[in-house]
Amino acid sequence: MLQPESALQEKCLSRIEHELNSIRVFRSSGGKTLGYLCRGFPPSLAAGLGFRPVRVLQEASVEMEDLGGKLARQDICPLIKAFLGGIDSGRGLFGLIDVWMGLATCDQTRRCFSAIADMEDVTVHHVQLPATRSQSAGKYFSDQLQQFCLDCRDLYGFEYSAERALGYSMSLWITGEILRTATLSAQISPLDLHWLFHLFLIADPDGLAEILLGLLEKAEPFSPDCMIAIAGGPLALEDTWVLQAVQSKNAGVIPLHCTGLQMFPFGDLNGIPVTGTIEELAGRAFGDIRCARSRPNTEIFQYINDSISDTSCDGLILKTLKFCDLWFTERERFRSSMNVPVLVLDTSYGRGDAERQRNRVDAFLETLAL
Repeated sequence: MLQPESALQEKCLSRIEHELNSIRVFRSSGGKTLGYLCRGFPPSLAAGLGFRPVRVLQEASVEMEDLGGKLARQDICPLIKAFLGGIDSGRGLFGLIDVWMGLATCDQTRRCFSAIADMEDVTVHHVQLPATRSQSAGKYFSDQLQQFCLDCRDLYGFEYSAERALGYSMSLWITGEILRTATLSAQISPLDLHWLFHLFLIADPDGLAEILLGLLEKAEPFSPDCMIAIAGGPLALEDTWVLQAVQSKNAGVIPLHCTGLQMFPFGDLNGIPVTGTIEELAGRAFGDIRCARSRPNTEIFQYINDSISDTSCDGLILKTLKFCDLWFTERERFRSSMNVPVLVLDTSYGRGDAERQRNRVDAFLETLAL
């Protein structure tokens, strides 16, 4: 776990520990947790079944990457290797997950969840997220989630409740709007924002809105000289060096990646499900995805360009992870299609790599007269 660098981060860490304890209590009373990796999976569906859903993006380190590298091919991204290492070690949050949603979004995640399924005492439910943006692909995705719910009924005795899913969705929407507003205010430092988003990933959203508002009231004032958009794959809890580099130059961040604002696709009440049915949640999840893997993927470029304009960002950092072809192969298109300067970083979790890449970030920010 990272060491907090501000009062807000320290309070986030305390709340994260509280959430971990609440997960332990939930499991000790017979409840089951469901862990997932990609935002393409709708957590409200898991809540509707009675699971406690948790998006697990922690333990990103060279140690976990090396451990996971023994369980899969070397030419997969550091996040997947660290993910495998975390599950194999049972460290931290990984040791509190009972069931995994094996949402395959690329060859690397497919290999990941295949390797997990071979481990002892690890239950994985495999679901394919189609890259094609079509009605038939959306129907296929929905059918798989319907089958997942039937499997959970047969395996665990869980009956799906649309009412329960709707309540969870409402709490998610309220807390998401608080985080969105805080981000767009440009008054929260990049590292503080990062901790708040990761608290959101693992917390029970019921009552979280009040907690977030209390944390934000105590945040140290931050007045950036400029704003930098960050896009690309997910940022794990420990993957903070880019944010540190940007913050050290007194620049703010608009996180446009899938552990940032992409988790909140709507800014009004249209973002809340109406019926809570499996079909509705699956359809919304499939329709909300904005990712380089989508075919066609023009929407992600339009979304990032529009967001940069709306937030008056001065530059874009495209942060990819090594061997993630989904984002890295689009680098020239990002450079040519954005209306601001673009820096592309192909990264790992190694300290030496971070130090080398940080020099590139510093040089990029200097070109923006920071």
